[in-house]
Amino acid sequence: MKKLRHLTITAMLVVTLAFTGQAALGAFAWIGDRYETDELAFAAIMDEIGDEMGFYYDTYTYERTALYNTEEELSGYVYDFKLDGMRDGFVLMVKQEYGGQTWYEVTEIYEGVSLFFQKSGVNMYPTFRTYINYDNDVYIDMGLDLVITYEIVLALEEKGFGFNGGLSWSNWSETISYSTRTIQKDMVDKESMPTLLYGSNNPSTCAVVTGNNIINYWAYYKPDLIPGVDVYSLFLGVIFSWKGDRNEIKWVPEELYVMMGTNTTGSGTTVAQFKNGITEFADTYGNYGVTYRSVMSSGQYNMSKMLTQFAANRPVALFCNPYFNIVGAIDVHSGYDLISNSDYTGSHAMVSCGRQIYEWRDSSGNIVKNITFLKISTGMSYAPSGWMRLDTGHFDINDAFSVEIT
Repeated sequence: MKKLRHLTITAMLVVTLAFTGQAALGAFAWIGDRYETDELAFAAIMDEIGDEMGFYYDTYTYERTALYNTEEELSGYVYDFKLDGMRDGFVLMVKQEYGGQTWYEVTEIYEGVSLFFQKSGVNMYPTFRTYINYDNDVYIDMGLDLVITYEIVLALEEKGFGFNGGLSWSNWSETISYSTRTIQKDMVDKESMPTLLYGSNNPSTCAVVTGNNIINYWAYYKPDLIPGVDVYSLFLGVIFSWKGDRNEIKWVPEELYVMMGTNTTGSGTTVAQFKNGITEFADTYGNYGVTYRSVMSSGQYNMSKMLTQFAANRPVALFCNPYFNIVGAIDVHSGYDLISNSDYTGSHAMVSCGRQIYEWRDSSGNIVKNITFLKISTGMSYAPSGWMRLDTGHFDINDAFSVEIT
């Protein structure tokens, strides 16, 4: 078994910088941003906290800790910072090689003190929310406070930071008997999204599928985004179907696969690669710009922010890790509905076009069941269109943001 030699590698910097801003410290607002150096990444995050999040502070201090992989190579940094000597937070970023250049991609932003703070030995960050310390020939998963093996660390490194659809799952169903059912819909105007798949044999393409659905959605409003082809069919003035499976449009996901750099820095596509691919496509085909708006607050999805984006007809990209769920069907029967659920473990990208709240009542008017869903294009061949239910707890939205092509 290969062992890392014992190294003392935590480089600490303590600097006080003057800054005036108005922002409430949040988390995950800038996941997926990419910078040429780690210093630029951290400085940009601190500027965003001041300018965007509404928390006023005058100074901050920070300590910078290097992170390594099992090959003893630098893999990223964690910046622990303190605002005005009172409020703690930390930023994690990973080193990526893409397009012949080194980039630092922001992966996590949290309030509190990181588990790497002032730890001796070798600090390792192999995948999302996994913080490992190697000292005295022992690997410790600090989040679990558990001794783990070298093989486990390698497996975690293999997962990396791409969203690749590497999944395990369990299926279950729920029967709801009722007298009446109502559905509250808070959706984009068209109340639908393309539900396209990717016919190529390339693996780990859930982010490409999500990008393809978003590009086809915006092509309704920007016809020259996919030139020369109508991407939809209308029936009585309503979108009846999306035509993304037509041969004239199948080049779009192939182009996105290349522009996103999918599977080039590891399995799947990182958030930064996803954004870069969408931006490059919109610029290349139509000379359009792209705006991304976070719908996260303090490390959690913010429904109020989501609803604002849906009301503005902007779909929301969802990056889930390590859990998510998909409802592939809500079958209506006489006196009852049958909900087909799948709970997944893995990383996956999808896109949502709105919220739906289902409420079932008995004959006396009493509520039998109430479920809030996100309506989604799943990226799954067995149910390209479906829902993600928000009442089971089996989902973890790592990042979410709307995409607008203008």
